[in-house]
Amino acid sequence: MAESTNTKAKKVGGDLDALLRNLHLTDDEREGVFLAKEEREGHPKVKWMVVAKLLTVKDFSEASLSSTMRATWNTAREVICRPIQKNLFIVQVFCLGDWKRIMEDGPWMFRDCALMLEEFDGSTTIPKVLPHKVPAWIQLHKILLLYCSEPILKQLAGRVGSLITLEMKVVASDKGDFFRARVELEAERPLVRLVTLTPEGCESLFFPVRYEKIARFCAHYGLMGHVHLECGRGRVAVWGLDESK
Repeated sequence: MAESTNTKAKKVGGDLDALLRNLHLTDDEREGVFLAKEEREGHPKVKWMVVAKLLTVKDFSEASLSSTMRATWNTAREVICRPIQKNLFIVQVFCLGDWKRIMEDGPWMFRDCALMLEEFDGSTTIPKVLPHKVPAWIQLHKILLLYCSEPILKQLAGRVGSLITLEMKVVASDKGDFFRARVELEAERPLVRLVTLTPEGCESLFFPVRYEKIARFCAHYGLMGHVHLECGRGRVAVWGLDESK
């Protein structure tokens, strides 16, 4: 079984750390700087920095990604984008306005693929937590009037992804009224097509979920990062027919 990107990144970083630790050090090299716990905890935190990863199985130009995102973000101040591994980048901005835009105004796309972001404190060579979530706006359709309460809607949206915010204003459309919510989707989980509500003593109700500006995904498995023509075999299809048939 192929290693996941997270596993590979940690392995490369771990191999380098192990190599450095196993070097035969001179006395001058061995006697390094000791940083007390109190000093470490009192040290100013690195501000406004994230690690970024593009959700794709394809190769792409790092320079093109960097220039495209700089133009898309249209930051007020300088933005640093530095590759640290294949498909892994450090991004840092230098004012709160730029930070809020990058972290709150997504989802961000590059060639229809999602750019995932994870806050990073700069304390390790390779971040301990790699990007694995995609922010997205979703629509909950055909919600019956009896169940249009905030607690119920929050629970329904939470079945799609980690809830960030819920808009209680009903939106009218040619496909029917719906509620909007902003959630974080797990990149390695299939997209949810509907949510289920089962009132005690009653049959289950099914409410369709629609996605706004969603990244390219597989019609067989519902996974983001590739389309069905780029998909391999070996998993049980959850969105469509098993492609091996």
